[in-house]
Amino acid sequence: MAKQAPATKADKLNSLYKECGLIKEDVFQHQHYTILTRSGIEKVQAHYGIQVSYKALKLEPKYAVIKAVAKMDEATVETYGSAVPENCKNSYFAETAEKRALSRAVLKLTGLYQHGFFGEEESEQLTADAKAAPQKPAEPDILTDALNRLRNGDAPGVVWKAYTELHANEDFKAAVKAESERRKAAAV
Repeated sequence: MAKQAPATKADKLNSLYKECGLIKEDVFQHQHYTILTRSGIEKVQAHYGIQVSYKALKLEPKYAVIKAVAKMDEATVETYGSAVPENCKNSYFAETAEKRALSRAVLKLTGLYQHGFFGEEESEQLTADAKAAPQKPAEPDILTDALNRLRNGDAPGVVWKAYTELHANEDFKAAVKAESERRKAAAV
C-alpha cells in the first residue's frame, strides 16, 4: 500500500519536526510558504539519506552555476544553483550556488516543494524579510508555536483554547483535529 500524503502543510511540517529532528531555528514561516534554513535542509538530507554530487558548470569571478545530482533510494534528481551579483549579497558565488543546488535537490526529492517549502538560499530576500518580522508574532509564528505545543504533548483542547486567533486557520483546525483523532485511536 502506498503511503498517504499529509493532508495539510501543517501536517507535513509536523512530520518534518518529528522525523528529521527540526527545531524552530530550522524553519521560517512566511505568509505564503515555509523556508527551511541551511541546517533544516541538511537535517532533512541526513534523515532521508540523500546523497549529492556536484559539478561546477561555470565558475567566474561574478557568476557561478553548480549542477547537483541527488539520489534517494531509487530516485534521482538533477538540478542547478546559480549566483550572480543581482541575486547574491555576498562575494562567495560558487559556495552560494552550491547551497542553492543542494536545497533544490533535497526539496525536489522529498516532495517538499509541492507543500510550499523553499530553501533559505533560494531567496535571500525572503529570508531577510522573515528574519526582520515585527516583534509581535504574526499568525504564521503563532501557528508554529501552536503546532509545537501539539507535538510536545499538550492536549488538543488546551491548545485550541489558547489560540483563539487561529480558529479560522485551516491548517490549525486540521492539526488539532488530527491530533485529537490520533489520541482517541491510541486510547482504544
